[in-house]
Amino acid sequence: MSLPSADVFVGARLLGVIEATQTEGGKTNRNDLLIAISANAETQRDVKSLTDLNKKLVDKIEHFFVSYNSEKGKTFSLWDALAQKEQSGSLNRDAHKVAGRRLNNKLN
Repeated sequence: MSLPSADVFVGARLLGVIEATQTEGGKTNRNDLLIAISANAETQRDVKSLTDLNKKLVDKIEHFFVSYNSEKGKTFSLWDALAQKEQSGSLNRDAHKVAGRRLNNKLN
C-alpha cells in the first residue's frame, strides 16, 4: 500500500502571525507561525483575525509549540502575535512572503 504525499494544499483564511524564534544547538532562527483557519469553516465564519479567537485558544496554540519544541530539546520563544487587519493587506503580503519562502525551501 502506498502512502499519500505529505504535500497538501488547503484553502485557508489567514488570521495572523505569531512571531517566534527557535534555538537548537546554540543556533537561533526565526520561526514565525502563520495562523489560519479553513476558508470554508462554517462555524468560524465570523473569525477574521487572531483577536477574534478566544484568548485561551491562542494561549493553547502558543503553549503547544513551546512544549513540542521542548520535547525535542529545542527552545521556542514567542515574540508577538500580530492580527490580520481588514484595512491593511501588509500582514497578508508579509505572511504570503514567509509562506512562499518556506514552500520554496521545502521544494528545493
